Amino acid sequence: MMSHTKIRKAVFPVAGMGTRFLPATKASPKEMLPIVDKPLIQYAVEEAIAAGCTELVFITGRSKRTIEDHFDKAYELETELHLRQKDKLLTQIQNIIPANATCTFIRQAEALGLGHAILCSEPAIGNEPFAVILADDLIDAPQGALSQLLETYNQVGSSVIGTQVIPHELTEQYGIVETLQWQKLQRIHHIVEKPKPTDTVSSLAVVGRYILTPRIFDLLRMIGRGAGGEIQLTDAIAKLLEYEPVLAQNFIGKRFDCGSKLGYLEATVAFGLKHAETSEAFKALVKHYARHGVAAAPVIAPVSQPENVVHHQHQPGENEWVAEHEEDNEDIDINSALPMNNEDVAQLVNMLSAFMSSTNADDDEDEDDEEEEAEQVAQTVSQPENTVEQVNTVAEAQPEPQMVEQAIHHEPVADASSTETEETKAVGFQSLNNPYAFGARRYVPSNPNARPNVKP
Repeated sequence: MMSHTKIRKAVFPVAGMGTRFLPATKASPKEMLPIVDKPLIQYAVEEAIAAGCTELVFITGRSKRTIEDHFDKAYELETELHLRQKDKLLTQIQNIIPANATCTFIRQAEALGLGHAILCSEPAIGNEPFAVILADDLIDAPQGALSQLLETYNQVGSSVIGTQVIPHELTEQYGIVETLQWQKLQRIHHIVEKPKPTDTVSSLAVVGRYILTPRIFDLLRMIGRGAGGEIQLTDAIAKLLEYEPVLAQNFIGKRFDCGSKLGYLEATVAFGLKHAETSEAFKALVKHYARHGVAAAPVIAPVSQPENVVHHQHQPGENEWVAEHEEDNEDIDINSALPMNNEDVAQLVNMLSAFMSSTNADDDEDEDDEEEEAEQVAQTVSQPENTVEQVNTVAEAQPEPQMVEQAIHHEPVADASSTETEETKAVGFQSLNNPYAFGARRYVPSNPNARPNVKP
């Protein structure tokens, strides 16, 4: 197998305003919104580290210091946890990132789109291929989505973009790619930013995971501003198609669009149902709300109580969740307690019902019934899941070598070597002189056992 430059660096564009989550994001970035007990940006960083990336580059904006603080060392907190003998929590915060990882923070002076954010990372990336992760797209998969893309890159050495099939009526919300064949891995022949459904026949969307070659920086400078007056990464990738192959890969995993309220709530439910500390109790809550609606809040008894506590006598009509009487309420309409003109609430309750259908099947149902319920759940949730059945491929998450060869050599590639001059080559890592960015910082560990500290 041909050797290619190893991907060591990952870029995290986190300078967005997060207007869809105001007022929650007025003083804190949306990437710090928690899913159970970890913020979105930490899930993204963990995915990058699992894929082998150790140099993490954050493109930040105003009021984004919270992200820097999250990945910095917290001496006071660690001391307090140590004094209270909370060793488990202490270990967790000391290992948010490994000691061999470095964090670079670059301020995006002006919000000019995703392409502009990527351009701001050029001084830290240099002349190397790199990864891009959008924290809004939370992907739950046995093997991380970025790891799947990196395995393909290691075979072909060209840019690879994570894709997913979406409902065709949603094409105006995504970058859309077109290929000649329908496979899990295929060479892109056309890509366009947010086309109307009537303007494209494709439903294959770009969803927050990229492996890009350094040529993308020259093309981002070349294209200028596009849709919305912003520098669009999609436009630069469209230009990149003229010079080198760019592959679309349908990753295996479930994607949650945490840039929308409903997608964020769905992710919270899904991760809460499988979290070691919350799964059982949360499952009972979800089941209750799915059956009785949001108006009937359950009363959950404490796990343990002092022996001298006197419990009041239960009175008929009290709003209480009693597990042993579940069967008495099987015929209750789950929407009966909902305001019928509140479509969002009704949709959430339906989503909770779908989750419970897949996570709490009755004991007397056989495996065939469970598989049938799972198919119904897949049709109910708000975002489609990239599965083997959807992309019409074998069960393995990675493409076969012959598929890679077919994708990469489908047609000749234009020679762009003449466009690379000393002026257009990316500057070195130490320079950090970038007309598109300012305020770069690095966290560099002083020794293998130390946590990264801020160096201006």
